Amino acid sequence: MTLAKLKEKYAKLLENERGGLTMKFKKVESVRQLQNICRKRTKEFFILLSGGARSSKALCWMPSLRKSAGAFWVPNEIDNSEQELTAKELFDESLTLIGKAIEAGAFYQYI
Repeated sequence: MTLAKLKEKYAKLLENERGGLTMKFKKVESVRQLQNICRKRTKEFFILLSGGARSSKALCWMPSLRKSAGAFWVPNEIDNSEQELTAKELFDESLTLIGKAIEAGAFYQYI
């Protein structure tokens, strides 16, 4: 199964009713879009992994962090750590896979 087919199948699955809740999402296509979505508010996102698995992320864009350069605040629930990442650092794979996921068309916001 191709990645495109997998994403299409997964999108249909997520749009189905589950226990009375409808899960909807939209693709994040750029860092600028991401900044606008989560400016001063924590929002929920996910990276679509192979096999249809998801890696959940929470992000908040804080323009005042990093001496007014701005940074994303990223709480990591798996180990209770936190990160403050600039837009450039989102693309540093040693820190996070968010940038790589945006470039690959695999980063989504829950709506």
